[in-house]
Amino acid sequence: MLWRQLKKKLKKRLDIDREERHSLHSLLTSLGLSLCLWILLAIAPSALLLRPALAAPFPSIAQVNSAQPNSSAMTSPTEILSRLFTEPELQREWFADSFLAQISLGEISQITQGIVSSVGSYQSIEDVPNGFVLTFSRGTVATHLALNERGQITGLLFETPQLVGLSLDAVIDELSSLPGKTHLLATRNGEDVATLNADEPLAVGSTFKLLILQELQDQIAAGQHQWTDVIPLKEEWKSLPSGILHTWPTGSQLTLESLATLMISQSDNTATDHLLNIVGRKTVE
Repeated sequence: MLWRQLKKKLKKRLDIDREERHSLHSLLTSLGLSLCLWILLAIAPSALLLRPALAAPFPSIAQVNSAQPNSSAMTSPTEILSRLFTEPELQREWFADSFLAQISLGEISQITQGIVSSVGSYQSIEDVPNGFVLTFSRGTVATHLALNERGQITGLLFETPQLVGLSLDAVIDELSSLPGKTHLLATRNGEDVATLNADEPLAVGSTFKLLILQELQDQIAAGQHQWTDVIPLKEEWKSLPSGILHTWPTGSQLTLESLATLMISQSDNTATDHLLNIVGRKTVE
């Protein structure tokens, strides 16, 4: 009987702990924050790279204490964020020592420059719940900021930039303004929807390797070859880099699948020339 009572009490305690942990997680999630302060290290249009900086909750902007006279403390959070993109150089005194121990001024500058490269020139900032939204000429970036009592940055998080949709005419205008020759052909259901010098012949570069792959796949489907066919490397079919097979000994054995894989994954020119000779140049042309 005593054992059953102990089990019931223990289960009740575990249920309470589980609910408390869930409530804490929900609160932090709603704030858009984490138990660790994360510092942005680099930007990828399609992914951001973060690393943990301090094993402490993300401090609130409200922790700024204007009772201590300091030029930084007299600056508003929106001004503090804006000058990261408007001033010609970042200043060390804008950041807490604990922050700069995790990331250098040079790295921070690379991040801000990367944002500008991604979404254009800085335009404005908006104070929103749980952070700020920075507006640029081609998009926006949600941002979180934490300051110490001296008004120095102790936490900074730039979320993934959100590009503002451009019209096709705007895309064509931007392409036209680029140096060198630019070309564009966009189609929808076989109909041209945007063109820029679309009829001018261009060198295809390595894209012709896709045609070789397609012809190889067609010939395998027709029973002319198999992916497992073994081909010895021939000296007369070796080519200059890119790739690795030009360094392999003549006579090395590779399957058609291996040659095709190297042709596509590494743009291996020797693998390409072997496959081109196997499927036939005329079939690709």
